[in-house]
Amino acid sequence: MGWHYVGRAEQLERVRAAFDDATAGPLVISGQRGIGRSALALRALEYVDMRRDHVVRVDPHPSGAPLAALAHVLPAGFDTARGRLPTVRSAADELLRLAGQRRAVLLVDDAHLVDHLTMLVLRELVRGGALVLLTRPACVPTPDPTECLRPIQTVHIPPLTVAEVGLLLEGLLDGPVHHACAAALHATSGGNPRELRELLIGARLTELMARQNGLWRLGPCPREHRALDPDVLDPAGVLAAVDAAWSALDLDRTEQLCLLALWAGQGSRIPAVWSATLLVRGRPDEAERFLAGLAGSELDEQAECRLLITRALNLALGLGQVQTAARVLADAAHHAGRLRGRLLAHRAWVLTLARQPDVATHAAQLAAHDLGGDREAALMVKTARGVAALQTGSPTAAISQLRPALALADGQRHTMPWLRPYLNACLIDALLLAGRAREATAYASSFHGGAPGSGWDVAVALSTLTTHRSGARRAW
Repeated sequence: MGWHYVGRAEQLERVRAAFDDATAGPLVISGQRGIGRSALALRALEYVDMRRDHVVRVDPHPSGAPLAALAHVLPAGFDTARGRLPTVRSAADELLRLAGQRRAVLLVDDAHLVDHLTMLVLRELVRGGALVLLTRPACVPTPDPTECLRPIQTVHIPPLTVAEVGLLLEGLLDGPVHHACAAALHATSGGNPRELRELLIGARLTELMARQNGLWRLGPCPREHRALDPDVLDPAGVLAAVDAAWSALDLDRTEQLCLLALWAGQGSRIPAVWSATLLVRGRPDEAERFLAGLAGSELDEQAECRLLITRALNLALGLGQVQTAARVLADAAHHAGRLRGRLLAHRAWVLTLARQPDVATHAAQLAAHDLGGDREAALMVKTARGVAALQTGSPTAAISQLRPALALADGQRHTMPWLRPYLNACLIDALLLAGRAREATAYASSFHGGAPGSGWDVAVALSTLTTHRSGARRAW
């Protein structure tokens, strides 16, 4: 199936209502470039009663000469050279004469580019009972030639919704589309139909779709592939969408956006997000292969540190290689500069996964000497101490560490959004073990049951992994 028209029912109805209103003044369809202003106007014209109305289309002329936009309508030889007010009146009279007994309806596309003299003719036509339908961007530079037509009704076209993007995809793919796929493309394109068309048809993104469980979505990206044209798929826009979805812990959308980033050749920019998503999805082997493929990439100090932490997380939680993960972090810390404390703090938490609370507590103590004002390092030290205290049967001590850790975790939503739900789960455990069931219930009320953005599904996944690796039990 081909590209088809979706949505815009409210806006279309407003334009159609203007056609039926004999007293309607000029009507402007506005919106950002590529949003579908012209498409809406042409769609509305399908409902014009041609027995009642005489439709004339007016487009700006490249020359911008006086009345050039009407040259194709006015009879050959019609005098438009002088550009004086009588010419405006006579041009309006000529257009009304051509309409005969019918009402003159003029569609003026890109009205902000039409010459001023043509606008004066349109003003005369409005005064004579004609209906003028114009399209223009939401923001135009001054002077705006349409100002002379005031008062004007305005119909603003918003971006497509996620549901409407899904309908477009369903039409192109001839089948239902996963909501996360539609949401990912909506986030990338901003719901702009032109950008969607360039992406789906121009860049042939539909050919990269795969059907899983009866729903279309972006398919796996092979290691060797030709990256999509950056002029069609803006890498910065994709990466920003990945960050937003990851921060919101929308795992379905994050996965689809990461695949889009991979197809755009931006794999080296999303190692932490993509591997963590694969880990939570229960695909640690795939995450390890992806991370191994980034070896030798040129990264700055912060990115290199994040990559090491990410790999250690996957080794410990996903592959059960806790000691290997701790060794990777220790070796990196030995050669690190200002981020030494951060690596050691993550090592301390990793050691709690091996059910070695004494070792983890000692590691946290060592990391505490190298914090250097690093809030992430301070967060992981408290996390390690809290989890270690929980493992030694000291829930009150655990609570004293986990509460401040939760406060610090708010500042790491963009890098480690999974940590807050993990800490919430640990705190609920600690409160229950300390006999403070009412407080535990209060925490769980906004967390239990998977409220959007709560991270419940992430906490469940991490709990499954930590339980499998350490033999721990979760009370929540």
